[in-house]
Parts: sequence; C-alpha cells; structure tokens
Amino acid sequence: MAIKEQYLNKWRRLNKNSKKKVNVSDIKLVEYEHSVITKQMEETIKYLEEKFASYGKAGNKEAKWDMIKDLQYRIIVRPLPTGEYALVSGRLQHELLCRLNVQSAYVYVVETGSKQEFMDEVKRTLTITTMLPVKAIVKPSIEVTEAEINASMAYLMKNKDFEHQMVVDPFTYKVLKNPVNLYVAERIGLVDVQVKLEAKK
Repeated sequence: MAIKEQYLNKWRRLNKNSKKKVNVSDIKLVEYEHSVITKQMEETIKYLEEKFASYGKAGNKEAKWDMIKDLQYRIIVRPLPTGEYALVSGRLQHELLCRLNVQSAYVYVVETGSKQEFMDEVKRTLTITTMLPVKAIVKPSIEVTEAEINASMAYLMKNKDFEHQMVVDPFTYKVLKNPVNLYVAERIGLVDVQVKLEAKK
C-alpha cells in the first residue's frame, strides 16, 4: 500500500546506519504473505528484467548499477538465530535480485520479531505530512458546527493556511484531529489538502 511505502521511505532516511552487506541467498522468506508472487508482481518483475537486459545490451553499466541500488534500498530484513535473515519488506525486489543472480546486497537490518512488529513500531514513531485527495478522506462521526467552519475559513483566507493541520489515519484515511479542515476544503472546492498521516496509538 502506498501509505506504508511513505512510512518506510521516511524510516529508511532516518536509519541509514542500519544498512549492511548480506548474501542474497541468506535472506529467507518466513512470512506467509511472502510465499506468494501475484500476477501483478510477476508482470512488474518481467518488465524490470527486460529493462535490466536492455541496459546490458546497450553496455550501460551505470544504469544497471543504479537499478541494483534501487532494489537494495527497498529491502528490509531481520536477523535469524541461524545467522541468516528473514525478509521483512521488499518481496518483489528480493525476487528480482535472485533472478538477476545478484550475490550480495546492502540492505536494511532491523531488530524485530516479525514484519507486523516492525510495521507497528514504524507507525507508532513516524508521522508523515503529505497531500491527500479531499474525496479520499473519511469524515469522523462527530460533525463540526457552521460557526467552526466559518471561523476556520476566515483564518484560511487571511493566513493562506489552516490554523491547525488535519490529522488522518494512514490506513483508513479517517480524520483523527481537526475535521473542520475537511469541511472547509469541501466548501471552497479544494481537490487536495495537506494532512498529517498519524496512526492511532
């Protein structure tokens, strides 16, 4: 899911020192979801394989290396007692590295018991500021008053921004804080609005 990828990208930027060179053959698939390659994933892998091959035919070593670096960047693993590693994130990228016969890769190594444990920790500790389509945001059960909407709209017109940023759950897109922003955005016809994606504690 795209929102998860936003969280992972921010986590990677904050954890650059977690990268380590490991043998690709030492990365094991222990999560149930990693046992499946979907049709869409297979199509993407095939496309990237062909792209990699075209770089080889053109003698473009720099492009081939850039592609390998991008694949490595998206892989997160956790240590296993055997000295090997369990894949946490980056199933497609790991599969492609295997098919391209890449022997070793610089990947992110994180101390966690499972993928879910890692994702829960990421959601607890990171907040993402991004733009979301107004139509995608789910209104909370508590509505706001007309007076609140008018006050917020007046503030927006004067300051060119909302007084307080709206907070939205990253997976349900439900408003957690400052729902008045959504009503104002709808009222004045905004297509996208800036929000904070912040998971419930």
